[in-house]
Amino acid sequence: FLFCVWMGTGSFKANGKSDILVLYKKEGLLGQLLVVDYPVYSEKKTTYYRYLFCNRIVQTMYCSTDSTQPYLPYVSKIEAELKHIKQGSKVLLLGLGGGVLANVLQQKGMQVDAVDLDNRLPYVAHNFFNLSPKVNLITDDARHYLNACSEKYDVLIFDVFKDRS
Repeated sequence: FLFCVWMGTGSFKANGKSDILVLYKKEGLLGQLLVVDYPVYSEKKTTYYRYLFCNRIVQTMYCSTDSTQPYLPYVSKIEAELKHIKQGSKVLLLGLGGGVLANVLQQKGMQVDAVDLDNRLPYVAHNFFNLSPKVNLITDDARHYLNACSEKYDVLIFDVFKDRS
């Protein structure tokens, strides 16, 4: 994996084997989804970060044991921007990924509807990133959903992934 070199933690062993554990790999019309557990070593412990890649581009990162950086930094930035939004507010999240942002918003007491075009992502989000069952999932193109939706939302978050196509 090129990812090992990019992270720079030396997770290749002398025998050429990798410590990265591939949990899920699926090809589809919308490209490849890949979920991996990636070890980061320190003198005291090994911390495993879970990543979701879409076409080998990082979409989600989560670590249940690292409270200083449990997910990608943009999640904390969005969370900080929404600190004034009251509990019970309706949020439309365009783009699900691994569901980490949806979980953070739901845990803050918001009602979250998440729209994603890729019908494999609900499975990935539930099984590998512990997506809350309270998050309402909608499989649709975000543009179509916005044009056809009659729901009213307090917050709209545009978090869709567009690759090179």
